[in-house]
Amino acid sequence: MKKILFSFIAFLGVFVCTYAQVEVRYGIRGGMNLSSWQGETMQSISDLLGATDGAVTTQSRVGFHAGGYAAIKLSDYFTLEPGLQYSLKGTELTGRLNGNSQVIDFLNVNTTFRVQSHYIEMPILAKVYLAEGFHLFAGPQVSYLVDNKVHVRASVLGISAFNRTLDINNGFQKWDFSGVAGIGYRFVNGVNIMAAYDYGFQRLDENKRFNTYNRTIKFSVGYEF
Repeated sequence: MKKILFSFIAFLGVFVCTYAQVEVRYGIRGGMNLSSWQGETMQSISDLLGATDGAVTTQSRVGFHAGGYAAIKLSDYFTLEPGLQYSLKGTELTGRLNGNSQVIDFLNVNTTFRVQSHYIEMPILAKVYLAEGFHLFAGPQVSYLVDNKVHVRASVLGISAFNRTLDINNGFQKWDFSGVAGIGYRFVNGVNIMAAYDYGFQRLDENKRFNTYNRTIKFSVGYEF
């Protein structure tokens, strides 16, 4: 996968140099991430959580992304867009301890398990304009894991009983490779909006003990200079 990506970047450089008259604009972009882990392992966890009658659930981790990009206009209908951005991903489990005991119900024990994965991402998007401003896009993305933490919190009777952040960098893949696709609209003043889906192909566990991958929905607002 790395060789394919680097070959694509080299081809992009040669292509741009060959067609030196192309229009290049630069921009900044930021927005919201809705991230989760998906795969066989997470499905097993979901099946297990189903036995709790909804007491414990999985949900998307709300994060954000921000960075810059270059819009290389090759024609009125086609643009290449390499970029570099910071992105916060992860997943989240939340729940309440249930039981047949009135004491357990009275204690109202709630827990939260939140993974915070910090990535530097480099997407290379190919945009096809179907109408004035409206476009579809797709392309590869390589990401590097800068930091990975899990925040565990538990409360009893509404009072915090455990609140700790743990480092979980060891055992996780440093590199992630994804496919990105989505839709967007660019206004004539340079403002643009996008909705994208990142589909991770690289297992998160470097030892391949669990089969789980990153999945992220992104909503972005950007501006080209």
